[in-house]
Amino acid sequence: NWSKYCNEELDAEAVRADSIVDPAKSGERIELWKSVFTRSMNDAPWIPVFKEKRMSMKSSRLGGENEVIFPVEIPVNFDRIFIK
Repeated sequence: NWSKYCNEELDAEAVRADSIVDPAKSGERIELWKSVFTRSMNDAPWIPVFKEKRMSMKSSRLGGENEVIFPVEIPVNFDRIFIK
């Protein structure tokens, strides 16, 4: 909880949802959790400004110490990778 978000009403509802253990009441539990998540998003306790998309490249044509390239890791040691 990096945002230090606190909503006592939602906390109580989450405890209530988490305490439903009867499999016959799983629908009720799911609906309570949906409500908790939706209402917490409405409070917007955390606003992400960056979503990193990691990619890797692999090819049977690559050779070297590491045959997988992760271009977001710096530095990429291209001098250790070669085409076979």
